[in-house]
Amino acid sequence: MNEDLKVAQTRLLLALILLIAAALRLIALGDFPYWHDEVHNLVASEDLYGVLVHGKAVSNHPPLPYILLAIWRAFGLGGSEFTMRLLPMLAGLGGVASVYFVGSRLLGRRVGVAAAALLALSPFHIHHSQELKEYIYLPTIGTLMAYSLYRATETNRTRHWSIYAVLAGLSCYTELFVAPMLVAINLWFLATLQGRRDRLRPWILANVAGALLFVPQLWLMLIKAYRTMVASTEWWVPPPSILRVLFYLKTIAFGYSDSKPYYMVATAVFFAAVAAGTFVAWRKDRRIAYFLCGWFVIPVVLVYIISLQAESVFLIRSMLPYAMPVFILAGAALASCRPRILQIVLGVLLVFLPGISVVQQAKGIYGPHEFPHRPGVHPPMDTKGATSYVLSQWQEGDVIIHTGWATWLPFYWYGFRNIQLFTGCVDENFIRFLNASAPPNNDDPRFKYYFPIQVQKAVEGKERVWIVFSEWEREYLPSNPLDVWRWMDAHYTEVQHRAFRDIEVFLYDTGKTNPPLRVVRRDSDNGVQAKLTFEGSTDSYTKTPPDWGLVSTPPESRAGDLVLRFDDPGLPEKIFSADPQSGRAVAFSIRNQALTPEKISVNFLPSDGLLSLAGIFEENPDDEVWSVRDRFNPQKSPDNYEMHTACAKIASGQSALEGHISLPPGDYAVSLELMGIPGDSTMGRASLELSISGQPILKPGDWIVPGAPTPLAWCWRTSGTVRVPEAAAPLRVRLDALGLQHENASPQRCYGDLSYVRFERIRANAASSPSTGTEIQAWPGEVTLQAGEQRKWTALIPSDSTRYDVWVYEKGAGGKSYHVFSVSPDQ
Repeated sequence: MNEDLKVAQTRLLLALILLIAAALRLIALGDFPYWHDEVHNLVASEDLYGVLVHGKAVSNHPPLPYILLAIWRAFGLGGSEFTMRLLPMLAGLGGVASVYFVGSRLLGRRVGVAAAALLALSPFHIHHSQELKEYIYLPTIGTLMAYSLYRATETNRTRHWSIYAVLAGLSCYTELFVAPMLVAINLWFLATLQGRRDRLRPWILANVAGALLFVPQLWLMLIKAYRTMVASTEWWVPPPSILRVLFYLKTIAFGYSDSKPYYMVATAVFFAAVAAGTFVAWRKDRRIAYFLCGWFVIPVVLVYIISLQAESVFLIRSMLPYAMPVFILAGAALASCRPRILQIVLGVLLVFLPGISVVQQAKGIYGPHEFPHRPGVHPPMDTKGATSYVLSQWQEGDVIIHTGWATWLPFYWYGFRNIQLFTGCVDENFIRFLNASAPPNNDDPRFKYYFPIQVQKAVEGKERVWIVFSEWEREYLPSNPLDVWRWMDAHYTEVQHRAFRDIEVFLYDTGKTNPPLRVVRRDSDNGVQAKLTFEGSTDSYTKTPPDWGLVSTPPESRAGDLVLRFDDPGLPEKIFSADPQSGRAVAFSIRNQALTPEKISVNFLPSDGLLSLAGIFEENPDDEVWSVRDRFNPQKSPDNYEMHTACAKIASGQSALEGHISLPPGDYAVSLELMGIPGDSTMGRASLELSISGQPILKPGDWIVPGAPTPLAWCWRTSGTVRVPEAAAPLRVRLDALGLQHENASPQRCYGDLSYVRFERIRANAASSPSTGTEIQAWPGEVTLQAGEQRKWTALIPSDSTRYDVWVYEKGAGGKSYHVFSVSPDQ
């Protein structure tokens, strides 16, 4: 450091560093569509008057980033993601230059060059230099502000105090996280005041002037911050811990990647350099060492304490400005490191290790877990491709339901400004949770349905409904997105499905088209895909459920061990002993594709009508009793199968599902598939009532036998009979869940789990119907298929049966469910 660089050398090196910094920040700059927060800032920049005067489209961020975006677009640079993101890229270059400037002024040009080089290569800084967010501006403006206070303190010149005042006010317009930084550098000023009392008056005046510059926005920012954070009772940023502080340090050294062991080594090497650089700065000038260390340590400690005492604000991306002095200290270690071989080794490590993270960021590769590696930073999604696909298929009257906030704003930006978009949910609890974690803070009518609405209300009267299946993070997908998809899939018919990067788009026909679309055959089920045949069509449609795994995988890797399909009749195995002349043969086969034996449960049932109870509607969707869930198996692994069931959770009162089914005239035996015995309090089973067109089929207590064991298991049970008269309208099916009443005790939650109501015509030559409540035994029942084995079954069913279904369940851990059916087109 004593042999500092010459001016010409410095300029050449700084130019080279800025070129490298620009190149790294230009890589993949326009490759990914805008994400939610970027669109928010773009929308805010369209109405600066509303932003500055009324706080429209503002959460808790000051307005300078929106103003810069508006100016940038006014110059005609908002035409693409690439040109738009050139603005933060240039701000990032400004940050590199400002770190050089401050580092060279404090510790020499050699240190400034080294610090600038480290920041130029920083994955943390590169990431935010490529986003239309506010986080990249304060590292530049705030760095200059901090140095201006240092310079004013040293020179006590009016010009320097004025520069500090202006930069302090400008920093407040940039990001509220400047407050802890202002505290830190002003505490340093007070700590070094001894012997320099003449600086006190200009210091006070400069701070007052800076505060007055922010007064026009102060009250509005306080209101917005209160509504966004203080009024939130379910804040999304978790309280910090020492481990989370360590991950903040890791982010400074290595960015948001979770590659092991590289991030651990990178963090250790980088902060070893910071410690050495602190010693170097201490030896040169203690005030400088205090200044740089306080600039970093005090804001982090303040944010940590505030986050423990109030709502957590320990958000790593907002703390990027506090890291600028750390790069200067690490640069001091690199610049002064001797012998030369050690300097070369340290330099290579400080370049190579974060380079791994830079490459991953350029490819859009991030760790699957948001916390603790990258809170609030999300992998890119192909919202632009998904929007273009929906637009290309759009028909007047369609409606779009988003399963999460992540895609609502991008869809709005990329083509759906004048089309109503909804964020859907199926549970009022979810609405309350979101309103508690992110209270509505925007009265702009364009965003009325940005906040969730129940799907049943949003799709009412619509013929076609698009579902955009996505979430901020894949690790949260099994919550609301899956609930919305299950509800839609249980009630309507999927006709299109397209997967994009971390987004899946489904189109559903609601049955209100003329003629209504109807699935008459489902075949070739491998546990994740099946072929559907629609009435009047000979082509098959491959149906695939959404991928909600933590890591996105192709359907082939998600398939089960079996393939279930219908086959040509062959083997003489039968389930009925009816006269062959009045019956017809139905065959199905199961192939075990695994390398090990597979235990399975197989159930074949013919019927004249089958109604999915998960597919009928809530009488009152606001009562939060009924939901659509995957079939839950309480006895054997796996815990649940991918098959929709209607589930009730009720403590007291009554709640109903209602739907319709059309059947030809005649008498029908009715059976139900459900878990446990309704009203069995020992198993927490809710009491159920089933009526069909006013005829009671199942009444509370019908199947309860005092003292009899009632295992909690799925089974088919007979429920009664129903008569369909000539020229009858569709049968009205009503299912009520009732809470169990206990004397002298508060109501306890109880549950109902049901899948189907089955209707079987009572034929003249049929055996007498079993008594109500009798369990219908599964056929073929429990089976073991050897590795690679394919087995076939043939059943003889009445010739006028209009439907037959086969269900198969794997018994092993992680098993799948399979379902195929065939329906007569004239049913």
